[in-house]
Amino acid sequence: MKGLSIVIVNYWSVDLILQCIGHFLHADYDFPYEVIISDNGSNSDDQTRVKKIYPTIIWISNEYNVGFGKANNRAFKIAQYETILLLNPDSIIDSNKLIDLYHRFNHDKDEPAIAGVQLIDSNGKNSNSFYSEYASFRQILRQNLIIDKLRILPPPLETVKAVHGSCMILSKSMLQEDIFFDEDFFLYAEEIELCHRAIKRGFCISFYSDIQVLHIGEATQSNKLKTNTQRNISNCLLFLKARGTLGVILFFWLNCLNFSSNFFLLPFMDKSYKKDYWLSFKAYFGATKYYMNVLFNSYSKPLRYNTNK
Repeated sequence: MKGLSIVIVNYWSVDLILQCIGHFLHADYDFPYEVIISDNGSNSDDQTRVKKIYPTIIWISNEYNVGFGKANNRAFKIAQYETILLLNPDSIIDSNKLIDLYHRFNHDKDEPAIAGVQLIDSNGKNSNSFYSEYASFRQILRQNLIIDKLRILPPPLETVKAVHGSCMILSKSMLQEDIFFDEDFFLYAEEIELCHRAIKRGFCISFYSDIQVLHIGEATQSNKLKTNTQRNISNCLLFLKARGTLGVILFFWLNCLNFSSNFFLLPFMDKSYKKDYWLSFKAYFGATKYYMNVLFNSYSKPLRYNTNK
């Protein structure tokens, strides 16, 4: 059925959700739409607050925090329209841009299965909105200050291999081919893996640089160490999915190489870099046992840092 299903995953972010949907709900659209919130075990008052203001919203109550991918998959399975928009609670899109995005996607001559938009931060500056590499060893080595200084590696290409999941539009035809989020991922990197599988199956990915969407992003995350640790764990899992056991080993040792060589350059770096270095160091090596679990394929699913539900 033609129309748009808007899917938002909630985890203790009801204030952001009310702000998010308030920017586009109840506008005049030339297509039918629905809003589905997949709640990952938040306070039951969240549903009451949202439904009191927006009673037409569809609410899925997951028994606990099942992860971003699984929460979206559950919403996909009840979505009634052909086009689905994944929207983070901390993303702001107004009705005019929503209409533009819907029609651009559905009339795109490339007939993409997935498309992304240009994300901007609260200062109006462009944020990273797409990925040009997939489980890339070169991408790891670009974090090495010596290699970067020597310019040994070529710059990354501007080809779009995946788009950011905070505002991602997709066709239900892809889901009918059984291409859903991989539920082994808890948070981060799952949109990269999804796009990679879609491309392998012959689907197209598009990116609309002229449609800008505000993404508050990291500002909503209270524990940066925990966030970065989870990113590292998910990236390790991504390397397993893409490159197998050898890929995980190289992922670990190339990052170790970066930390070792960058350490010797710390005396020449400013305070900001030193602070980021030690935060990254703690986040990376704090997840060592998870890397080992991934290496020996003995990880719990979904793979999350600090497994208290």
